[in-house]
Amino acid sequence: MKTDSRVIGLAVISLIVSALIVFSFAKEVVDQPVEIIKNEIPSIGETIFTFALVAREDIENLELRFLFLDPDHRVRAEELVDPDAFGRVNDPFPSIGGYYIEPGGDPEDVLANIRRLGWFKEKMANQNIVPEEDRTKIEYADSEYDLLYIDYSQIMDYVIGANETANLPLVYAALTNGTGHSLYMEGSSAFYSWLGTKQITISHNENKTSYVLEHQLSGNPGELPLSAAPRGTPVFESVKRDDTISVVINIDPLAEGLLNRLFYLQIIKVYADGELFDEPVVNVLR
Repeated sequence: MKTDSRVIGLAVISLIVSALIVFSFAKEVVDQPVEIIKNEIPSIGETIFTFALVAREDIENLELRFLFLDPDHRVRAEELVDPDAFGRVNDPFPSIGGYYIEPGGDPEDVLANIRRLGWFKEKMANQNIVPEEDRTKIEYADSEYDLLYIDYSQIMDYVIGANETANLPLVYAALTNGTGHSLYMEGSSAFYSWLGTKQITISHNENKTSYVLEHQLSGNPGELPLSAAPRGTPVFESVKRDDTISVVINIDPLAEGLLNRLFYLQIIKVYADGELFDEPVVNVLR
């Protein structure tokens, strides 16, 4: 029986394509030490935030770093390198929190105009301390913004200790859109604003620790006061392949001090054995 050569050719091509798919899939799994499986942010009026990942290989040290940035930070005109470079419309009290720059302006221009940030960057550079920087885009109020942020939090934790850096503004960011509207932001390592945090639950497989408000402590095992929670930087040791890590935050969106804010930014970084995994997650919290 004679076999059509075209049939043989199609069969060979099919095998090659199948092998390529399998190879590509296997390569993807090997190249990614973790896989983010959940990133659920609360909508307006909701109270639960959940972030979870699964390990795709053994990891000796896995660190999550949550950054919380407030866009309502106010900067006085005398704190700017060039106050005339920005013009706030109908605002007798200048604030770079809502300045308008020339359309097409870059967020780097906003950061370069913050006098104390320039001083801090120079001092850090003299000590060979270099921050992590990242650029991305976010959507807010039906507009696309370019986001640039500079993060000194991890390196400064190593240099002077996490206890010393608690609540220090070591993360600086700026957003601009095509119309020239800009926002300046500052933040630190934190899961969420401490004003609005009611409970934090951190899990490694079945091993779970809940941090609750002091007056809600029940004495149950695995329950600690909220003041004892890591400030946005949980660390997990000896993580095995297929282990699941999760962080669940119960928030109070009506907490005093949070109601009048436009929005917040939450940035989540994953470090596997000291290496930053993929692109950080950026959440816009309203």
